[in-house]
Amino acid sequence: MKKIIAIFAVLIGLTLAGCDNTTVLPELSFEQANISVEVGEELILVPIITQTEEELEVAFQVEKPTIISFDGTKFTAIAVGTSKITASLVAYPDVTFEITVTVTEATLEVYSITYHLDGGVLPSNAVTSFTTADLPITLPVPTKEGFTFLGWFTNAEKTGAAVTTIPSQSTNDQTFYAKWEEIIPEPEEYS
Repeated sequence: MKKIIAIFAVLIGLTLAGCDNTTVLPELSFEQANISVEVGEELILVPIITQTEEELEVAFQVEKPTIISFDGTKFTAIAVGTSKITASLVAYPDVTFEITVTVTEATLEVYSITYHLDGGVLPSNAVTSFTTADLPITLPVPTKEGFTFLGWFTNAEKTGAAVTTIPSQSTNDQTFYAKWEEIIPEPEEYS
């Protein structure tokens, strides 16, 4: 019986000596731990996985889905606020990385409107600048003594189709040229 116990003890000793309990876990990170975006912006998070040669899948969890929505690795800022995104390795759920995303109000760029009136006069409420939030905009109808307004054109030659609005999705300065037709009075008849 002592031989069996001695052999068993030697085998356990060899087994324990061969076990190295220093398992190296993969590491997960991203380029930034704190990110600031504006409402409407999209964000793609690309994980950096080190300490392994394995192809590992990353799972994401958003703390406040009312601030940030996500589909796969594409995130969209949908409301002002701060939310954490926690990434974890599917095969190693204890390996995580937390990203704090601050969402701010989108700053709207202001675009100018230039009217070439050719002697005409704009109404006092004519819009001369806009943001995308203002669109669409109906262009004003100017006046010119002795002339009929034929429309706004986007070229100095006043050719092509006349335009009446600045459409939604316009994201640049706008220039318009007024086209006029002289009103020729009817000749008076004498009796």
